[in-house]
Amino acid sequence: MEAESEVLKKLINNTKYKLFNVVYLILKRQQYPLNVAIISTIIQMGQLLYFSFQQQLRYIWRSENLTKWVNYILAFFTLMKYVENKELTIYLIVFYICVGLVQITVILIIILGVLKQNQSSSSIVFSILRLSLTILMTIGFEPISRILLGYLACESQDQGNLMMRYVKNQQCWVSEYELHAVIAILTFAEYMIMVIIFAQICIESKEVEYNVVAQKQGQTMLYYYLFIFISLLSYSLLEQPKYTLIVILFQLVSSFTFFYGVNQQTPFYNTKIQKIWSIIAGVNFWTQLMLFYAYHLEGRFLQKTLVIWIVGIPFIIAILAMKELSYVDLVTACMKSNQNGIQTVQICTYILTLNNQSATNQKSQILLAGFIEFHKQSCSKPDCVLLSNQKKKNKSVNVFKDRKQQIDQLVNQNYLDGLEQFPECVNLKISYSYFLLDKMQLKQQALNQLNLAESCDPSFDQQFFIYRYKRIIEEQIQKQQQSNNHNKKKLDIITEKTLKSEIKNLHYLIEDSCMEYLYFWSQLQEEVPNLKILYEHGQKIIKSILKVEQQWYKILEIDPYEIGTHRIISKYYEMIVHDEQLALDQLIQMIKKQKYNTKGNEFYEDLSSSGDPLIVMQISVGHPTLILNVNKAAYSLLGFSKTDLINRNIDVILPTIYVEYHTQLIDFFFDKQTGDANQINQFQERFLMIKNKQNYIVPCYSQSQILNTINGFIMTSRLRQEVHYKPKCYILIDIHGKILHVSSSCMQILKLDQQFLHLKDVNITKFFPELLLNREEYLSKPTLIHFELQCTSSKGSLSKDDVANSFDEVEDKIFNCSLFLIETPYANQNDDIYQIYGYIVKLEQYSTDITNFPLLIKNKKTTKVFKFYVASKTYQLENADPENTNNESLIEKSIIWEEPQKLYLFAQHSNTSSKKQYSQSKHSLLKSKVYGADIKTMRYFDNKIIEIEEESIDESEYSEKKQNKGKNLNAEDENDLDKQVQIEQRSLKIATRLGLIKVINNSKLPFIMLKLSICISLLFLSVLIVSIIMFIMLNQTQGKIVQALNLLIANNLRLCSFIKMQSNLQDLKFTNFKILPYTQQTVSGHFEFINRLELAAELNLTLEYQLTLQNQEIILNGEYAKYDNAFKTQKILMQQVTGESSSFLFEEVIQQLLSKAISLNSSSLTSFDDLNQDYYYFNENLFNSVLLNQHLAQDFYYYNIIYQTDQLDQLQIYFSLTQLFLIILTYIIIQIFLNKHQSYLREILSLFMELDEKTIKFYVKKAQDFLSALRLADDKQLDEIDEEQDEEEDHFDLSSFNRKKRRNKSFSTKEIKKNIIYVSMVLICYAFFFSYIFITSKIIISQTEQLTPLLNITSIAASQYSLIDNIMREAFWNQSKIILDLNAFTALAYMQNVLYEMDAESHQLNQENSAVLDVEYKMAFNQIYILNPCFIIDEGDDKQSACSQFYDGILLQGLSLGVTKFLETIKFYLFLYQGYNSSYHYSYLSYNLSTDPLLNYSYNLLNQYDMNSNRILTKVYMKSLQIYLTDILQSSLNTHFEDLQLQFVSTFLSFSLLSIILYFMMWIPRLQKNRQEIYQNRMMLSFIPLKKLDQIEPIKSYIRKYQQQE
Repeated sequence: MEAESEVLKKLINNTKYKLFNVVYLILKRQQYPLNVAIISTIIQMGQLLYFSFQQQLRYIWRSENLTKWVNYILAFFTLMKYVENKELTIYLIVFYICVGLVQITVILIIILGVLKQNQSSSSIVFSILRLSLTILMTIGFEPISRILLGYLACESQDQGNLMMRYVKNQQCWVSEYELHAVIAILTFAEYMIMVIIFAQICIESKEVEYNVVAQKQGQTMLYYYLFIFISLLSYSLLEQPKYTLIVILFQLVSSFTFFYGVNQQTPFYNTKIQKIWSIIAGVNFWTQLMLFYAYHLEGRFLQKTLVIWIVGIPFIIAILAMKELSYVDLVTACMKSNQNGIQTVQICTYILTLNNQSATNQKSQILLAGFIEFHKQSCSKPDCVLLSNQKKKNKSVNVFKDRKQQIDQLVNQNYLDGLEQFPECVNLKISYSYFLLDKMQLKQQALNQLNLAESCDPSFDQQFFIYRYKRIIEEQIQKQQQSNNHNKKKLDIITEKTLKSEIKNLHYLIEDSCMEYLYFWSQLQEEVPNLKILYEHGQKIIKSILKVEQQWYKILEIDPYEIGTHRIISKYYEMIVHDEQLALDQLIQMIKKQKYNTKGNEFYEDLSSSGDPLIVMQISVGHPTLILNVNKAAYSLLGFSKTDLINRNIDVILPTIYVEYHTQLIDFFFDKQTGDANQINQFQERFLMIKNKQNYIVPCYSQSQILNTINGFIMTSRLRQEVHYKPKCYILIDIHGKILHVSSSCMQILKLDQQFLHLKDVNITKFFPELLLNREEYLSKPTLIHFELQCTSSKGSLSKDDVANSFDEVEDKIFNCSLFLIETPYANQNDDIYQIYGYIVKLEQYSTDITNFPLLIKNKKTTKVFKFYVASKTYQLENADPENTNNESLIEKSIIWEEPQKLYLFAQHSNTSSKKQYSQSKHSLLKSKVYGADIKTMRYFDNKIIEIEEESIDESEYSEKKQNKGKNLNAEDENDLDKQVQIEQRSLKIATRLGLIKVINNSKLPFIMLKLSICISLLFLSVLIVSIIMFIMLNQTQGKIVQALNLLIANNLRLCSFIKMQSNLQDLKFTNFKILPYTQQTVSGHFEFINRLELAAELNLTLEYQLTLQNQEIILNGEYAKYDNAFKTQKILMQQVTGESSSFLFEEVIQQLLSKAISLNSSSLTSFDDLNQDYYYFNENLFNSVLLNQHLAQDFYYYNIIYQTDQLDQLQIYFSLTQLFLIILTYIIIQIFLNKHQSYLREILSLFMELDEKTIKFYVKKAQDFLSALRLADDKQLDEIDEEQDEEEDHFDLSSFNRKKRRNKSFSTKEIKKNIIYVSMVLICYAFFFSYIFITSKIIISQTEQLTPLLNITSIAASQYSLIDNIMREAFWNQSKIILDLNAFTALAYMQNVLYEMDAESHQLNQENSAVLDVEYKMAFNQIYILNPCFIIDEGDDKQSACSQFYDGILLQGLSLGVTKFLETIKFYLFLYQGYNSSYHYSYLSYNLSTDPLLNYSYNLLNQYDMNSNRILTKVYMKSLQIYLTDILQSSLNTHFEDLQLQFVSTFLSFSLLSIILYFMMWIPRLQKNRQEIYQNRMMLSFIPLKKLDQIEPIKSYIRKYQQQE
């Protein structure tokens, strides 16, 4: 988990800094003039005011005319004016322009963030991004947000549908609206995230002239965006005017927050812009307050709130315009300490503002003068700037200029006090860095403050401010250093410390790089090298080299003339990187810089002709002391070369303790100096310790004097050494006793070595426990002290391990010990500045046995001889060894064979021509040395001391010998030469390592890798295209299924309407013949009127159903084509009253029936007769032709649903198989691509197996030697690396007989495993998406197939009940009537069975599908069939309603009982009719309606209560309840499909977005990374020296292949 959190943290940081880089480049050239800012703010003010006067809230002001004009004017500041109440197309055009602007901006930010950071901020891309961001975050935020959220604004209409508020006749959350709505939501969320982030960081955080909208912080303007966001969101989601009060309260609270933030925090630096925004926030808050008053309190206290609002605006503007933006009580600030760092920043900022305005503003001048005087009286600090400056004030200086300088110093002091009191305050550190950068012009100190602020857990915006100004300051420092290339300037103390820190970091980086090389070469020494580990270390080496070079360039940016690190860098390139050319280049640069550093110092060359050591330094306050020049005796004494000291800091030769001592001495001088240009200040001779090149201290006396010259203050120090006649040693310790330095004599006397002390801290109490305890005694006079000397059996210095680990003898010694204080110069112990820095311990051996020191034997005659020290290239007069008196031995002893100081770190000795050339280059560098030209450099050859120039003679003699030898070559040698020429022709012909790197960088990727990457990209595109096609087709198919369900319902309800119209026509016919007197009585004689109304209503419904069915074009294919052909081609025979017949298609029949119904609807009552042509045509054909062929339409529309589900099933199977194939193919090709990538990496790594073992050991040894010398931090140790390694290398080159290592063929990096996991996870996500689509489609198919029969039987049930009632009445009217091509009574019996089966099937289907049915439908079904359908019909539980009292309350027990009663009634009256006896006289009949007894009997049956109730049940209750149940079932199905469609759309959009992100954010970077890995892996070949590369044929062939590509 920790590793994952670290990876996530690293990813977040990388993303953050990439974003910071983009914003940094955006702000780099951003300018915001005042006029543009003012126009922009005025537009934004109009946009804010529009919220209170828009259409939804205008009525609150109760002034329609005035608010109409205000709304009209303010609407010009928004985009809604141009799209409101327009067509949807116009709105979508503007909508997608806004979406495109947001998306383009986001994409540009992402692309620029992914690219490398070395982009130009002046490019056209950044110009476009700068402009788009400015628009999106200022004048464009409100209009774009309103357009995006306005698309989501819906309101309920009278019909209950949600309609778009700003577009005409567009329903919400249906069909394509959902897709646009999802885009609006995602875009707005993306927009808000971008605005929240960029509002905090994409601002100028420091006051600058070219950007008037510079802000102290960006959080304040978030309140502006918050107000707009809350207002738009409340308008879009809350219904108006129901929730108007909530909307107003939201606006009032957010506007107050905005007003408070702008006026309290005053975010803008520019006073004009700040006042404008204060006025905008104030007017906005005043408007919202008055709006709330008008809504809630209008009429209670005051009238005409709008007039009050208008009158109040000028007063608010005047108050806010005259209000002082920032005021600080300076008296209180002087008297009380600050409570936090923010208060310190406010005080300092206010003082600086007064200081800037004091020259032109009298009020500021008075306030500032009063503050200065009060501060002088109240300040108790002894080092107060104003008090100290008053003493040194020069009256000739202009008062305002002097005061400004004083105030700047005082503010600096306040900042420092605040930092001391609040060290963790980030705002304080950032503000102080701005002050240092602008006022004090101290870039390096400002950079240091930003570095400190970065470590104090800054917020997100503060992190960016720190990041930005760090880069700005670093670039300024770099430019300044470049401009000073021809005019070198001194570094200040801060820069000097930074330089030392960076040099130390360079040492660490070089050490890390060296360790990685060691790990790399050591891995190759294994029997079976692990290629994975080899690869990892190789990549780390490449990164480490890059880090070393970046750190090196960073050091050069700080000080281009720094030469000390050239030695290490040169040696690093030679011994570790194996780049001799770069190493030589470093040497050349060092020589040039040495010449430049010593240029102009000849003036101080002859300051003294004395033979004493003399050092010339330049001193100044606030800058380190630099060594300008030294004489020959000085650098002979210290062991340095002259160029090692020139322009170096004094700490090169002074121990750490004395550096601070020296600083105090300089401060003492400048405090006491009088300013006389010709004054010479001479100091007393002081005893001190200086440091030689080997870090040993040298005791000496220093006589210093300071001269005030035209070039500044020059300090000269003359050194004098005492003559010692006894063995003495010196130890330098700090006040705690830690040994810091020792003299070189301590090696012989105490067996203490400076290198040992460097590696391990040693305290003086380890050797002299009583020294510090009795320090007063040793300070007063020399006192004996006991020392127990522990000696090892081996000779030399102590090791870095514990001293007591390997001792074999103990020797006691007694010394005369003296202790000297190192204290503050020219200060008394009572002074505040007095300080003890450390002690000097002087040890003089107290013993008469001094035979080990022949120089101290006075009575013994000694011989003097000049000895030549090679290291320092000087002669010294010393005693000769009396035992060796002959001249030859004397000459041999006259050279001290210490390892010579090699100025250029290394010298190559090789028989090869390349090494000779390299050596000659170095000798030419030696000859170019300027200093010490009068000193002859000597060498000892053949028992003679000769000058070094004779080496050139040796080389010429050698060349002559070589030419003479060449003349004696035989023919065999010539053949060998030809072979050598052929070998050279087969060589790589690459001269340098950089040339090899250039060949690698110019090489191309493997062709198969390019093909595979293109193939994978095409597969990704194919998957996306197939997914889009699948989405479109499946979405269309789902829409067709929903449409098919609606068509089936419309067809069944059309038949129900036709049968209902038939019932009305029957009743009108019976009314015409007056055979329904009972029914007439029940409706009070309005039976005709009721039927005509019902007929007209049903006719209108039928026309709607017909229009719905006619507007659809349906084609059935495959096994369902027969239903299509039958419906569209089968003719139906239609009978006319005349007996004629004609054939028509089904739809034509429906059209004719409609025309007859329309004609009958307007006919008189007498027209309703069987002899009437229209009535007969409608009634006769409906009973027979239409009902018998109704199955054509029913089958057609029913199987249209089945056909669409089959199409959906086939489509999802085809697409699933295609996607599965593409996914598997993509996975396989990606695996091939990754494996090929690994094989190429393995091929390169395998080339290292061609190196022989001895060569690898040689490289390991070189790295170990370099690392050891580097860790000692001693140039001498670097120089003393064994030069015989070159000879060993030549020997290794010939050792090609070593066995080669076995290759480890199993190679895979962590990245390949991660990539495989990532690819698998991504493809699994794709598989899940397609599985979801498959499952969703299966659910749709399954549920559709289950519910279609139920929907069919539910929608057609009402027509069947009406039909059987019509058949029975027609049979009683005309016993010979043919219905359904059957006798009427036979048809009646048939329909009875059909209804029984249909009722049973309906209940069975509802029970079977209860799991998938909607809850609302199930509740409605139970309410209708089981509970009480009157509750639905009456819309409540009314016991007195007609429904509740109908048929003795039979419906109160559910429609199931009513259906049963209905069928039993039909069965009973059919039985009564069939039981008619013609011989029986039915005298009990109520009505005499016909002379025919049978007809009279049947007509009386029609006038019975039960028959009348059946008629009412079918016409009134049965039809309406079945249609109600059908509507609920249809609504639930439509809702279900809409939910599925919404899920489908959301999933598809997520999938598409994921695909785009995966391709552009993962796959493209992965390709780039693979490409980089291949090039980096090839770059690993540069680890091998070019000479060795040219000897290994496989590597040479591999490189030559890429040479040919060039």
